[in-house]
Amino acid sequence: MTKIYQGIGVRCMYPENWNLIEDTEDGQTTGFTLESPTSAFMTVSEYPWNVSPRSAVESSAAAMTAEYEEVEQLEFEPQLSYRGQVLQDCRGIDLQFYYLDLLVTSRVIAFTVER
Repeated sequence: MTKIYQGIGVRCMYPENWNLIEDTEDGQTTGFTLESPTSAFMTVSEYPWNVSPRSAVESSAAAMTAEYEEVEQLEFEPQLSYRGQVLQDCRGIDLQFYYLDLLVTSRVIAFTVER
């Protein structure tokens, strides 16, 4: 069975055995994280309108490289669409590093949509 999350302009389905955690700041929802019972997770964060997708990706990558050693980075341009239109300003980066003998893979994607 699946559940549905709807907030911050996003609607997504997720397995019922995953945990949902909303992030709030000053009483406003700013994002959410879905966690699997094992080790997978997905985090969605809303940034202010004056933060470009490139800046959002760069700040996320900088936070990961500050926290973990030898983070490999590979930038890419995701092909995303929103309401039938291809989004023009999209940025992405794949990050990989080892932590406690595990290979961790993280994909960061940032984009701008109309409010």
